[in-house]
Amino acid sequence: MRTERYVHLKNPTYSQWLRPRLLIIPVFFVMSISLGAQSGPESFDESQREMPFIEIEGKDNICEHESVLLTVPNLEGATYVWSWRSLDLIPLPPFTPFSTYPIMNHAGEPAGRYEYAIEVKLNIGEIVTDTILVEKHAPPEAPPMDQTLFRVCEGDDLLIELTETFEQDTLEFTIVDTLGFTFIVDTFIGDTFFVDWQNVQLDQAGYYELYVFDEWLCFSDPNPFFLDVLTLQNVPDANAGDDLQLCMGEQLNLAASDPFGLVGEWTQPTAQGSSGVSIQQTDGPFSPVSGITEPGEYEFYWTQSVKPCGIEKNDTVVIEYFEIPNENAIVDDDSLLNCEGVLVLGATYPSVGTGSWLTVQGGDFSDPAEAVTDFSIDSDEIVEVIWSLSNGGCENYTQDTITIYPTDDFGVSDDNYILDQDADQINTVPLANDELSINDSYIFSIIEGPSGGELQVLPDNQVVYFPTQEYTSYADSYMYEICSITCPESCEIATVNLDVIRPDHPCWMPNFISPNGDGDNDILTTPCMVDYPESTLTVYNRWGDVVYQEQNYSNDWDGTYDGKELPAGTYFYTLSLAPSSERVFEGYLTLIR
Repeated sequence: MRTERYVHLKNPTYSQWLRPRLLIIPVFFVMSISLGAQSGPESFDESQREMPFIEIEGKDNICEHESVLLTVPNLEGATYVWSWRSLDLIPLPPFTPFSTYPIMNHAGEPAGRYEYAIEVKLNIGEIVTDTILVEKHAPPEAPPMDQTLFRVCEGDDLLIELTETFEQDTLEFTIVDTLGFTFIVDTFIGDTFFVDWQNVQLDQAGYYELYVFDEWLCFSDPNPFFLDVLTLQNVPDANAGDDLQLCMGEQLNLAASDPFGLVGEWTQPTAQGSSGVSIQQTDGPFSPVSGITEPGEYEFYWTQSVKPCGIEKNDTVVIEYFEIPNENAIVDDDSLLNCEGVLVLGATYPSVGTGSWLTVQGGDFSDPAEAVTDFSIDSDEIVEVIWSLSNGGCENYTQDTITIYPTDDFGVSDDNYILDQDADQINTVPLANDELSINDSYIFSIIEGPSGGELQVLPDNQVVYFPTQEYTSYADSYMYEICSITCPESCEIATVNLDVIRPDHPCWMPNFISPNGDGDNDILTTPCMVDYPESTLTVYNRWGDVVYQEQNYSNDWDGTYDGKELPAGTYFYTLSLAPSSERVFEGYLTLIR
């Protein structure tokens, strides 16, 4: 006795598949045995028992970007094993198991030929199989277009010229708008290959994409373009550019707005062209112009049109040429001093054209177009202002400059002197400790005299004080004022304090020392240092250099500087008393050698 199992057959050429729809089970012979007797062979026929039929369903031609989607019947109790292999590889590879469900979804493989197989194990133990050949097709190339902006008249056809030809019987061209609506278009081959979209309407203007579909409905990458449908209302206005003023000798370059696909043309009045004026390039928005030899106005016309639509729009640009006048910019002052932050500028206004004040360093003009104007400045730097002349297009053809200098800041400080009452006169130099620039011109004056003595002002602004002959020490003072000559309103006031004391006063300061080793007046000594042990003595030479300074002065300066003898002469000193006093005494002493 033998049993047989159906084996699925397939043509090795894969061009035809043998899929039997009924599995015929051969006849089985069964021996039946009973007690006490043996019956003869008895047969039964199961040829009418129909087994399930398995056939793979799905598309066998798809695009490269699509997934392979295959199905078989979902049988109760059955198990499934899907596998696949590429038929483009040599040698032919074995099958690769993939899925265990009745539905198989396989994506990601490139274009090519693939074989998919299914093995189904039924709940009765039988195994049935099926295979299918699937071909994935590469998408067609994107249609090469000669431009991306198309303008057509309403009701006309849009002809998109392609730079390559295509097989019309295998490809279909489709235009898709931004909302996904498609427009099937015709193609035709003449001298040039075109895609033809017929009878375009105004409301169809907008952005589109052109696709190519093949016979398997595989589509190319898109070629985007913009469609502008022209009527009189939506053709952009012509713009010839801004009117200009130029100076004789300057090159004129016409510059209209780009018509973006429309036809544009420059023209000019006949008489103007007859005078020698020539537009170098009439059929583009940009063109140089030659032949202008005289000042005056010149007109140029820019026309942009859609001639097949009968639409035309125009604009005019006026160019005015000027000559340079025979005169120069002249300012009243080459330089000024900035006293109060506001200056009056003056210049000569031109007989032809205009003038204006300019600066790049800050400041405000009350009216920059006036020859005489106020100028406000807040700066301690040198500032230049320019008076510039223009005549129409001949801008800033001549200029003159005023240099504004800042005033040097000066300050004055109070002075404190200790004077010997027994002296006939004492020289004070109130300006010695004031901050005055050597470039400053100023006026020195006494505005309040002393109450206990008399003053005499010397030509070098030293002040001689004549003390009264009294037998007691006393305090006196006078006030002086410094005013700038160039800025008379700029003044400063200070006070000179005078302590007139008798020689036996504890803070009496000698007016000379003679360090010659004879024991008399060899050092600068004042008895009051015992009461003010933290006092500071500073001595200056005639140029204001510090030649001696000591805190806690202890009556020991002997007329030396860094251990070297100072030359004979007059020296200025300050003595700051401390502690328990804030007085600073100033005075002169003579070093005698």
